[in-house]
Amino acid sequence: MFDSSTPEYLSPFEALESTWAMDDAEDWEHRDFMLQTLTGFMHSVYGAMMESGIQHGLAFVPTDLAEELGWWPVDRANEIIRWDSEEKSWTVIPSPADDPCLLHNEFWMMWLGERGCGMILARREEPSTSQCVVGLDIWRLRVCWTPLAITDAITPLRDSFTPEHPVRARFDQLEHDLPIEFGPEADTVSAKLQSALKMAAHFDPRGRSDNSERQWTEIFNDIQLEVAWHLFSDRLMPAIGRALHRGLGYDFIDVHIFNRLGSRFEEFLSWHENLTGYGKDLNIFIDKSAVKKLLEQGRPRVIKMKKSHGVLNPHLAELAGLKEGLLIPLVNDNKVQGMIAMYYSRPCGLEGKNLDRVGKIGEIIARSVENSNAHEAMRLMASVDALTGLSNRRSFNDVIEKEAHRSLRYRLPLSLVLIDIDFFKAYNDANGHLKGDYLLRDFASILRRMVREEDTVARYGGEEFAIILPHTTADNAYAAAEKIRRRVAETDFQDMDSQPTDRITISLGVADTDGSIDDYQELIDMSDKALYRAKETGRNRTVMYSPEFASQNT
Repeated sequence: MFDSSTPEYLSPFEALESTWAMDDAEDWEHRDFMLQTLTGFMHSVYGAMMESGIQHGLAFVPTDLAEELGWWPVDRANEIIRWDSEEKSWTVIPSPADDPCLLHNEFWMMWLGERGCGMILARREEPSTSQCVVGLDIWRLRVCWTPLAITDAITPLRDSFTPEHPVRARFDQLEHDLPIEFGPEADTVSAKLQSALKMAAHFDPRGRSDNSERQWTEIFNDIQLEVAWHLFSDRLMPAIGRALHRGLGYDFIDVHIFNRLGSRFEEFLSWHENLTGYGKDLNIFIDKSAVKKLLEQGRPRVIKMKKSHGVLNPHLAELAGLKEGLLIPLVNDNKVQGMIAMYYSRPCGLEGKNLDRVGKIGEIIARSVENSNAHEAMRLMASVDALTGLSNRRSFNDVIEKEAHRSLRYRLPLSLVLIDIDFFKAYNDANGHLKGDYLLRDFASILRRMVREEDTVARYGGEEFAIILPHTTADNAYAAAEKIRRRVAETDFQDMDSQPTDRITISLGVADTDGSIDDYQELIDMSDKALYRAKETGRNRTVMYSPEFASQNT
């Protein structure tokens, strides 16, 4: 199967690595370790496996690695072995003599237990001269611990073996069992693996300060390629994390994007990732004065996790095992875009000239953030009505199409309310267009305050407005529309005595679907007919759509 002379040749390591990269999976880690460091890591992993109560497991360990590990039986190395849950031991899966499926520079192990699942994949590589390590093999490590990432990995690894190979059936069993719901201790394996990674990284003999000029150039290029093309902030933030983790590593990261308000900065977007294994809601807070100084100086700083260095909750950092922090200002052309704080359980090894290089990384990311902000601003301008600040007709069409599709797919209720300000033309003619604009803005403000967060309020055109109410029946939408109608009728607007009724009133049409409508335009037509009936029968009222309206011409 592994005939390297064929162009289709892929080792298990390459197959899984390409799959995870293609899926943009975030549930795996990659590290490069020396052999002795990998050995210490695997001892911790073995303990995690035993504690997880292994139900199924598969592994392949080369002989020389088995000798180094000590606990792994050398007579079972260079074979595919599986965990026998009844015998509580590893047994060899017979391998056909003509199936050369074993690659002796690769090691992999995957298991499913009562408290989660895990997968380890490693490949031995020759160290480059720039890594400053002589006579030691480097093992490139890939680790994941979530069912989704492991499920994605099973197919290419299984397909590395011929259909007749006995191990394929074992992969099928693992894949079948992975989607089970784990109990409250499902993160035990994840925590164990992360602790083992931290421990191994701490004893890794290579230091980041030894990076050559070429390696720094590779880091710059990798970060540039990762972050340059993301125009949406929800994609850019994780991309920044991935790039920095590959280039500089971290145990905890906070990314903060700022808006400038006069002489001060206010955070409007943030993202963090916690790899410490301590608490999902971990947050490290930096004093505002320390942030201000960082942005004014425009140069990265290495800090200790102390109050004197600006850390407001050092006790929490200590509990999470964090010893040092790296603060990076995101500044380009003297324009501040934000800051990044990365924290480590060991010294980060960055000082002097290397901090200047980190500053260049901050500039690269700052440019991408600036481009993303400009794109978001343009997108906002294209989707928001300039006069009222509500969604415009284009945005309304996008949202109702999406909600109608969701309603159809999941058979969920969806309601639409169309609203018309009564006698608005008369108000405009009597008071002028400027007063008419004020009225539209005041009315939009009332709508904003009276809808739920998940609802969408849009200016449909002129003096017509629309409210999209997901997961809402016509009865509930009618009740909400009536509250709005009464609130408007009770509000004292400017110059309303010019109206025929001496009040500003509105007419509303309500319609809904329970997922039976496959074209959102049909829902709009139904609401429009209900609105027409409200205006025809006296205005200042809410009308719910009835099938008898279907034949009326609006």
